[in-house]
Amino acid sequence: MKVKLKIKTTELDNQTIHSEIHAIKKIKENFISYKYIDEFGRTELEIYSDSIFINRFGKINSSLVLKKDLKTSFNYETNSFNCKFDISTKNLTIDQNGFKCSYSIFQEKSLINNISISIHET
Repeated sequence: MKVKLKIKTTELDNQTIHSEIHAIKKIKENFISYKYIDEFGRTELEIYSDSIFINRFGKINSSLVLKKDLKTSFNYETNSFNCKFDISTKNLTIDQNGFKCSYSIFQEKSLINNISISIHET
């Protein structure tokens, strides 16, 4: 089913980005998936009852797992950059129309970024 997603992202420097994007929504047995294409490539979101999987393919390649109070690792790849980072998810709220989350990104225990993101159907 085609839906529109409203995305709000705020990073460490307090820069906030608002966008709306068309996506394909599929309801699976134990999660909801959204797929969309933006300027960075194809993104796939899988929203479970207690976690979020974000997979990006294109100019940016990465796979993130967001789960409250869980630390995970991911690789972030572009044409000129390939690095491993750690994520610490601080807050995660999931509802029937999307999610809201804040997490920190570290590299070798140094803080790289704090990100707050919300993605909801409009």
